[in-house]
Amino acid sequence: MKIKSTIYMHPVAKGRPRLGQHRTYTPVDTVRAENYIKYTLAQEFHEPPFGKDDALKLTVTFYRQRPASTPKRVTQPITRPDIDNYLKLLCDACNGVLWHDDSQITTMHIFKRYGTPCIELTVEEDYDGNA
Repeated sequence: MKIKSTIYMHPVAKGRPRLGQHRTYTPVDTVRAENYIKYTLAQEFHEPPFGKDDALKLTVTFYRQRPASTPKRVTQPITRPDIDNYLKLLCDACNGVLWHDDSQITTMHIFKRYGTPCIELTVEEDYDGNA
């Protein structure tokens, strides 16, 4: 099985937990982005399409808006936020929606590009663990 989905939003990097006066909390932007991804995918998939024992291959492209100040010679976003922080938020948001747990992912292809802000993802079974 292979599923494809596009989430129309500006990619958001997972924020680190913050320490308040008496507790720790997750930044509001992180919570909102995770909830939006969950809500968007839940509209399409009412239960996880993959079983608990399926090894998965994930391909994701995070498209960011190109800043007007960026020179034309710069063709890819090499500035912060880091690609792994984008991925961490996406994987956490997909737990229980696309798969049971992100530990099922055995192969990943991740890209960060300039374009119309969105997240394109493809998830498929990884039969032999090879790309």
